[in-house]
This record gives sequence, structure tokens and C-alpha cells, in this order.
Amino acid sequence: MESDPSAIRVGQPFGRYELLVPIARGGMSRVWAARLRGTRGFQKVVALKTLLPDGPGRETLEQMLLDEARNAAAIQHPNVAQYLDLGEHDGLLFLVMEWIDGEPVGSLIKRSRLYGGIPIEIGVEIVVQAARGLHAAHELRDANGMPLGLVHCDVSPQNVMLTSSGVVKLIDFGIARATNRAAPPDDGLVRGKLSFMAPEQILTGVVDARTDVFSLGLVLYLLTTGKHPFAAANPTETMRRIRDAASLPPPSVYHSEFPDALENVVLRALRHDPNERFANAEELMTALSEAVPRRAEPPEMAAFVQHISGAELAARRAAIADALKLVESFDHPLSERSPSSQQLAASFPPYSIAPPSQRTADVESPPSSTVPATVMSTRAEPEVLPRRGRGRVLGAMALGVTAAFLVLAVRQWTTLASGAPAPNVAAASAGPEGLGAPGRAPPADAARAEPGREVPPEAEAPAPASSAATKPCTPCGPNGECCEERKPAKKAPARRRSKSKRRPEVNTVQRYGI
Repeated sequence: MESDPSAIRVGQPFGRYELLVPIARGGMSRVWAARLRGTRGFQKVVALKTLLPDGPGRETLEQMLLDEARNAAAIQHPNVAQYLDLGEHDGLLFLVMEWIDGEPVGSLIKRSRLYGGIPIEIGVEIVVQAARGLHAAHELRDANGMPLGLVHCDVSPQNVMLTSSGVVKLIDFGIARATNRAAPPDDGLVRGKLSFMAPEQILTGVVDARTDVFSLGLVLYLLTTGKHPFAAANPTETMRRIRDAASLPPPSVYHSEFPDALENVVLRALRHDPNERFANAEELMTALSEAVPRRAEPPEMAAFVQHISGAELAARRAAIADALKLVESFDHPLSERSPSSQQLAASFPPYSIAPPSQRTADVESPPSSTVPATVMSTRAEPEVLPRRGRGRVLGAMALGVTAAFLVLAVRQWTTLASGAPAPNVAAASAGPEGLGAPGRAPPADAARAEPGREVPPEAEAPAPASSAATKPCTPCGPNGECCEERKPAKKAPARRRSKSKRRPEVNTVQRYGI
């Protein structure tokens, strides 16, 4: 196989599987939606995780993938994602898991900010189901009946999925450890999501079931309050607060009506000393069931997921359906018509499936995961952005109209000052003899050319073109001038005087009321 990940194509076979849609890419692996093909037209959509062909520390990553398959495949519980197969294709290991039609809790938290946050009944039920799955992992035994002491070590909102049918699934046992079989790694690296680690996981690396209880307690705190209790500017500083036992604000600080019994459960799960926490996930689950007897049922959970992320779920289903049709149209899985993964990524919408967790993270270089923001804010007004858009358009139109008026006014003023007729005005109003329309005063030199008439001094100023020569003159005034001539003759000097006192643009703006 080529080492370039972009060389992997839609429809490419991985053993019994064909790749469909690229879902996510992390530091060590890529996740695809894939198709399992059987005889007589049988097919099933699965999730297929492959190591990156050119990833660093290849041997270590392969061992981690093998450990994940070995440990998680033995867990048989409805609240844990099922691991179906482990294979190798052209020297590249891949892991096959059940396809989960749902959303990570982290994505639900972010989207629910527009809807007032996640209701307590739903948040507690999510943690109760996750605790059931964790307890099944903690109680896992080998073929001889000996406990493995399996610890997830990476419980976080991105590794807890809520399906479209209202069932919670734990995923990503990539750094899980069977503590009764292996010593803690001695490589100086902290594994997991920095913002959701337990203090002992940071300080010593020694973990047990209570480590997962602390991480799940952080998820519970975030779901029910919308806040991370140790939140800081970055995940590394958040981790330091957890490690140094920074003061833990009770949930009632953020919500005065927070149930007292639930608050006691949350605070006990987050004790800095592991001996003061719940001994295992089952104790946490029991305490939550007693503190909040009325929790959400699966139909309510399913309706919540559809309400919050229905559009994302529909887009992902449509993308997989399109990919299945595309693969069916191939003459051969590796034909030249098969698009590359880069081309497909540009064709399909983005997906909200969480990328694989950060497997190995240096304490001084935090991973890209961040502490989720509060989810209890008020619902955003949907009209805010459209109003801003209309305001910008109306402002631009007003500026354009103002500029047009100013240009026309300057041109008209220039015409009046020079004595020439305004462009297109005289031509548009000219009659058969070339004169203007009736009702306008004639030009000043035309008035002087008429015999027997005296032109007053005021008429020497340029006047607008007119067609008053075709209309009988009605004498008025001491000099016998026409009434039609008196008004424009008196206005012309006023315009000339205004030119020296104030700018014509200001006068134009005032006249038009802009």
C-alpha cells in the first residue's frame, strides 16, 4: 500500500470491508464508515479504524491498537461499543467496531447552548448508563475467571456517545489498561484528555476504577451545571488545578435550585483523595439513581438527540447512502473512477463524529481538546444576524442615494454658474423650434435681443434655459418687465452669493432633507 493516506480510496477493500466515508483523523489513526459485504447481497455498515501509514512510533501504536482490540472486545454490554474484528491489509492494521448512529456528548453540550442546556433528567441518565458500561469494563475477567482490572483511563464527553435511539455507548478504549496484568508505562508521558484526568493519573500514573469515577464525575458536573469545575485558560492549566486540588465550587453556586442530594453525589465523585470517592462505578450509579429517581426514558433521550442534532444525523446518513451507491457503481473497487479520500471529503458535508482521543500527550504541550463552554446560556435570538444583514444593506443603499444626489447637485450648480444649459435637460424639453418647454424663462441674451425691452441689472446674471418666449408677457413692476422673468432674475444673484458663503453640497443636502 502507498504510504500517502490520500491514496486510500472510496471502495478500497480492507479484507472483507470496503471504505465508504472518511469520518475523522487523529494523531495516530483515521476512522472510516465502511461496508461489510457478505454473500447473496448481505451488507452492514461498520466503523473501521486504521493506523496512519506514516505515523510516528509505529510499533508502539500497533501495540496500543492490539491492546484496545484485546481488552474491549471481551466486554459484552449494551452501554459499550462492540469491537467486531481486527485485521491487517498490506501491512496496515485496522480495527472494526459497530457503527453508532448518534452524537458524542461533547457535541450535544455545545449545540444545546442554544436551547438552555441539557435538562438534569437527561444529563443524569447519560451518566447512569455510562456508569453501567464502565462497571462492566471494571469487572471484566479473563478465560480463567481472574479479574483484569481494566480501567478506561480516557472517560470524557467525546468518548460517551448518545445514539439516536436514546442509548449511551462508551467508546475508545485505546489507552485502557488491564492493571492486574501490566505495569504502568514508564515513558514520562501523560495519556488521556488533560481536562478530564484524575489527580492520581496525573501525579503517579497509578490508576484503578476510582480513576474512571473521577473522570465521569467531571462529565456529570459539566452536564448538570454547564461548567467545568476546574476550568482555566487552557487544558494544561486545568490539569494543574486538578492535580493541586484547587477549590471545588459546589454546583449550587451556579444554580441555586440544584438538588442537594445530587450535589452531594457530584462532590463525592470529585474528591481529590481516591479513598473518599465512590469505590467503583456501580456505587456511583446507585447513588445517582437514589438522588434523582425520576430520570429520562429512552424515548425522551432519542427525542432530545433528534431535536439537538437531527440535521447532522440526517446529513451523515445521506452521505453514507450516497457512498454506498457510488461503491455499487464501480466496475472494480480500485478502478480509476474511484475518487480519492480528499476528493470525497470535499464532496460530503463535515461530520460531528469525535476524532480519536489523544493517545500520548506531553504535559507542556496540551492536545487540541478544550474545556467545553457553558451550556446554560439563554437561547440565541434567531433574528439577530438577519437584522444586522438588513442594516448593512440599507446603510449601503442610503450612502449610494446620497452620493447620487450630491453628484447631480454639483453638476446642476456648475451648469447654473457657467450659464450653459444643464446636460440632457434642454434637449429633453425642447420643442419644434428648439426652445424649452412652455413656462420657463428665456436665456438672458435672448431677452436682450428683443427690441423695445429694457433688461434690468439683475437679469445680467445667467438664468436657466426657458421657453417663456412663446408665452405672452404680463407686465408688472415699475419697469414693465414680465412676471415670469422677475422671479428667476432675483434668484440668480442669491445662488451666486451662496457660492461664496457656503458649499453647494451642504445646500443640496438640506434641500433634499438627507
